[in-house]
Amino acid sequence: MMASLRASQLTGPVALFEKNASLARKLGLTGKGRCNITNASALSGFLESFGKNGPFLRDAFNKVSPNQLTIFFEKKGLRLKTERQGRVFPVTDTSKSVIEVLEKALERSGVDVRQSAGRP
Repeated sequence: MMASLRASQLTGPVALFEKNASLARKLGLTGKGRCNITNASALSGFLESFGKNGPFLRDAFNKVSPNQLTIFFEKKGLRLKTERQGRVFPVTDTSKSVIEVLEKALERSGVDVRQSAGRP
């Protein structure tokens, strides 16, 4: 969803094909349904929590910092809170809030969302 939003900003019309009947199904499960959006800890410490996969993820986390992600959601009206170990959640404590913000952003950006686009 984030990649589609960025692509629409850079290239114009974009289509997002979602295999499932609803967007962000897996996102809705993160943080036990509360949606752990990001982590406010220092990047080096955060990457250590991924064990041997941490170095592989460094480039991805350097592209969009936790601060940039927080700003993105707050500009869209989603209030956030930081809990123990630097975990960032919506104050509503529900992933539905995050998904709604992303769906509205896709709509405003003109991204053509095609749900149930799985293989026959």
